[in-house]
Amino acid sequence: MNVTNFWSNPITEAFSSYVGVLGVWFYAGVFTIIGLYVLMKTESWPACAAVLIFGALLFSALLPAHLVFTWAVASALAFTFLLVDIFVLK
Repeated sequence: MNVTNFWSNPITEAFSSYVGVLGVWFYAGVFTIIGLYVLMKTESWPACAAVLIFGALLFSALLPAHLVFTWAVASALAFTFLLVDIFVLK
């Protein structure tokens, strides 16, 4: 933890030791598994998109910027598939 950066970004600095030990790809894998699990169980793109967008909003303050960007792209793709499912496939 870098004490000098704590006041400018306290949440990231508080969790930096956990992110450094586990690695950001662990969290990316967990988020991917959660999204795929919701999609398989509900067979619904709206539910999957909602979970991915909620996860992006919830964890964006805790995770590094490149993981948040990757998660935001996944959320955008899930939302795009939702729109394709609603307007094209039905």
